[in-house]
Amino acid sequence: MSGISEGINSVEYYDDFWEPLLPHDYQEIIARAVPPLDFGSKKQLYFCLSDSPIFLDDGYLSFQLDMESGNKCYMLGAKQLSIEWQDNPNYWEWGHTLKSRFPQVCILKDVCWLAIHGKIAAVMLSGYTTYVAYLVFRTTSNSRGLSVPAKTMVNFCGLKMETENVYLQRPEASEIWQENDRFPHRRKDGWMEIKLGEFINYNNGDVGEVEMAFDEVKHLNWKRGLIVEGIELRPKSTSTDQHSPFVNHTYTHNQRESEIINEVASRAELREPHQPLELQERRQRGVLPLTFLQKIFWKCTKTNKIRN
Repeated sequence: MSGISEGINSVEYYDDFWEPLLPHDYQEIIARAVPPLDFGSKKQLYFCLSDSPIFLDDGYLSFQLDMESGNKCYMLGAKQLSIEWQDNPNYWEWGHTLKSRFPQVCILKDVCWLAIHGKIAAVMLSGYTTYVAYLVFRTTSNSRGLSVPAKTMVNFCGLKMETENVYLQRPEASEIWQENDRFPHRRKDGWMEIKLGEFINYNNGDVGEVEMAFDEVKHLNWKRGLIVEGIELRPKSTSTDQHSPFVNHTYTHNQRESEIINEVASRAELREPHQPLELQERRQRGVLPLTFLQKIFWKCTKTNKIRN
């Protein structure tokens, strides 16, 4: 029993167990973090990256792991976007709000040509994953001109997805709404988001860039009072999205850890009967294999005998 107890403790903090759950390029990612991350084990790092966003490079690119899937999520801050006339003080201004994760946001003063574009290298994203891109924004109390239909676009590997009749604000006259109109939703962090489109990142290689856009260049009415935080990309999810405006996300470390151990143990049980007999007999007496320790750790976690 002392050997089993020692094995359980080693699994809990065993880096070889948690490292495969991290992105393959996690070392490069955390090397770009500002400020630098402080963690004592790969398990701590995994939950650090899934608990809240970290900031890369100049602090205008945020990164996070989706806790349930382990896939990468990014948000490009307004400073990393191409916004028409964003550096002209007659049309836009840079400001700070405590509600934003970034040091600065872009605030619309007055413009008739509204064009917001962003790009990200596909190699930065998780492979074999369907992503959805969102424009994240707020509006001020004196906003105007934002309840006109716009167009959004996502372009990846020559496959372009365009959507018409996308609104930043609902028109007051409900009779002009159409069935296929798209309206924003409030996120749990208080910001609004509107879907730009989705795409499939079908491999882990360097396959170019993902282009995303929100354009209202048709009506040319004057607009004001839009606060742009950025464009977010996160894995598509129907019911468990941690940022979804529809779902109260209550996923915990213990739930994720239990599912990880459960999955590993299930895979081990499937592999066990197919192992050659000579390999099973080679196991040294008194040495517990890692898969067996993982099963024990999972069962103890389920009975609350091990805690974070």
